[in-house]
Amino acid sequence: MPAWDIDAVRSRFPSLRRPGPDGAPVAWLDGPAGTQVVDGCMRAINDYLINSNSNHLGAFAASAETDELVHDVRSAMADFLGAADADEVSFGANMRMTARSTWLSWSV
Repeated sequence: MPAWDIDAVRSRFPSLRRPGPDGAPVAWLDGPAGTQVVDGCMRAINDYLINSNSNHLGAFAASAETDELVHDVRSAMADFLGAADADEVSFGANMRMTARSTWLSWSV
């Protein structure tokens, strides 16, 4: 297994540039969906919010772009996870709500 260039990896996470109270580098672990986000993800979110932010299944171009983006991301995750189809991939607001929704759907 190749060695990781830890400085190159850390440089991709803007939150890791912020020092702790004593000036030493730290990992801010207060929010798994927000604190430790790689710079490329932040750029993609920013681009989406500026250019395409829309509700799903609407009758306008921004909605169609959003639906296509969600489909493409689900397809990419299906490939990454080895799922048979993009329909097997689901995203939620956070793990707690996703797990709760899944549990509720199974208990009906």
